[in-house]
Amino acid sequence: MSATGHVITPGSKAFCDTSPFIYFCEERQPYVAKLQRLFDENDRGEFQIITSTLTLVEVLILPLREQAWGLAAEYQEIIINSPFILVMPMDVAIAREAARLRARYRLQMPDAIQVATALVYGCSVFLTNDHQLAVVNELKVIQLADQ
Repeated sequence: MSATGHVITPGSKAFCDTSPFIYFCEERQPYVAKLQRLFDENDRGEFQIITSTLTLVEVLILPLREQAWGLAAEYQEIIINSPFILVMPMDVAIAREAARLRARYRLQMPDAIQVATALVYGCSVFLTNDHQLAVVNELKVIQLADQ
């Protein structure tokens, strides 16, 4: 059983959307303790966390707008420099999958890119707090608010 309350199979891949990183770095309740356990499990190698370069764009917008350089640096340290989190760039395969997802589910472009990245890189779960993604049935979407 993972910190999310769901089974994340040992050795599997879990995609981490933007909101879990924001909740963790900004210590937002009631999520931070649960996410700390999740990241600790990842650090122990129980499963692999994958995210996309789009996540980095999304988490940096507000700190850069507000000139919160320390928070911007913290996001980059956690996302880019963690040996246990893989940041995947968008490529042609992800673009095609994102288009398919937008056509099928009418997802917003950023959501389609995030889910497409998870699917292309073989993730079995998608950690988010975006309830609009509950329609996606190609992988298990875990809503942090429901935990």
